[in-house]
Amino acid sequence: MILKIRGSGKGDWWVYGEIARIHYEVVEHDGPVTEDYDLLLFDEHAPTCLKIILRFVNGDIFTILTDTVAYLCNEQGNTIEKLKGFSRFDESA
Repeated sequence: MILKIRGSGKGDWWVYGEIARIHYEVVEHDGPVTEDYDLLLFDEHAPTCLKIILRFVNGDIFTILTDTVAYLCNEQGNTIEKLKGFSRFDESA
């Protein structure tokens, strides 16, 4: 699987491949981040964010906290699922 996450600016994307498993959930955000994350992509005033945990095929684990739009794709790059409900960006852009 591939995960594509919109970055902080227009045209800015983070792309991760060779994902074996993914877990994600919408979480409340009401103060300083107290957990360790490998990547933080969010506005500190965002009321909700998406917490994503990736397990790569090599066994490495990577954690992300974001309030931007994210897409879960197959190995060919086709969208399987749009992770939404928290985006600060216009999703049509």
